[in-house]
Amino acid sequence: MKTLRYEKLTIYEVSSFAKELTDYLSDAKDRLELDLSSVQKIDIAVIQLLLSTSKSCTKRNIIFSIYGLNETNKEILHLCGCDLLLGDEL
Repeated sequence: MKTLRYEKLTIYEVSSFAKELTDYLSDAKDRLELDLSSVQKIDIAVIQLLLSTSKSCTKRNIIFSIYGLNETNKEILHLCGCDLLLGDEL
């Protein structure tokens, strides 16, 4: 499981986060798990990146999971219709 060190993930951090996700994805064998417990704030740019990562994982038969979301971020994903990213977290 990859624990992220970001306090917020917004459009300003999405470029560096995308680079990290690309590295994580290239190293993933059968599972890519992200611990977002340190992340207090996300925005739509990051949600788009997470959706894209989920799609890339599906194409490669890699299980993609997100853990540790706070209630606010869960609600943001829910309101955006992105419940599929939450899996068991919901």
